[in-house]
Amino acid sequence: MVSWKIGKGLHHDIRENGQNVDVFVGSALVNMYGKCGPIAEAENVFIGLNHIDIVSFNAMLSAYVDQGEGERALALFTDTQKEQLGMDMTTILCLLQACRQTGIMDTCWELYFTIISPVGTL
Repeated sequence: MVSWKIGKGLHHDIRENGQNVDVFVGSALVNMYGKCGPIAEAENVFIGLNHIDIVSFNAMLSAYVDQGEGERALALFTDTQKEQLGMDMTTILCLLQACRQTGIMDTCWELYFTIISPVGTL
């Protein structure tokens, strides 16, 4: 609980100083809020990022999974597929955990076929 208060304080200081949250700090904040804070705070940071990359995307997926929000993780994945962020092993792990939480087999099968497809397609 202490780390959440420290992280929240740092986030407050960043906002008070008028600094924009870059993708690296933003990903760390999303991760921190996902692990020990309200998911709404993680979403606010994620939405406020001026650039979303695979690391910040995975941080938000992980936050949803950590909070037991597998359906929201799968929805985020579906919504962002058109942005062609790609997937890495962290993405696949988070999505498989979300499938386990929700019992949605269609996405699980899609991931299975992505994993077994020829090298270089991830």
